[in-house]
Amino acid sequence: MKYILTGTSGFIGTEILTHCLSNPLITSLLILSRRPLPDIACLAPIIKVIVRENFLEYPESLKSELTGVKAVLWALGGSNSNPTPKGKCDEVEVQYPLALAKALIEASKSPAEHGLAETKLLKLAEENGNFEAVVVKCGYVLKKESSVPEILVEASKNVIRVDELAAAMVELAVMGSRSQTIGIAELRSMGKRLLKERKERDK
Repeated sequence: MKYILTGTSGFIGTEILTHCLSNPLITSLLILSRRPLPDIACLAPIIKVIVRENFLEYPESLKSELTGVKAVLWALGGSNSNPTPKGKCDEVEVQYPLALAKALIEASKSPAEHGLAETKLLKLAEENGNFEAVVVKCGYVLKKESSVPEILVEASKNVIRVDELAAAMVELAVMGSRSQTIGIAELRSMGKRLLKERKERDK
């Protein structure tokens, strides 16, 4: 199946990419980027980097590429330590994912998300039976190698490790979800389970 990933070179996107490449159900991965990313393009034959200078526009020439996409893993935007500038929040975190969602609907009559974007994307899903939007509310994202003790992560109720988040997002994209919104507790539980299963398989 075909999937789209954005923000591939970022903190969360890098981890999501790793999990995408280890999932046998993902047979085609389109990566939207402002630059070619040759180091990422060569990682696996399923990867195709689509360079877009403007994430608000998807021309007719791209429609064939967008046809058949099952899900979008949207990791483009600010991070904990480097948030999106206030003047760019609406464009980057609302308009960008909405533009892609609309392009996917037009291409094959398929998804992305954040804040105001949540409401609009879920409305799009309601209006288009073959389009599904799942909003993940991940809170504060820690590095895999973070020294924060697990007991504190559990107690915070608002923190998730990046590998847990990435594993859960890929699982939701591949298998779908009965819920439109996934909270951090469910994300952590799912991510920890998937990582444990992966570790067992790799033994």
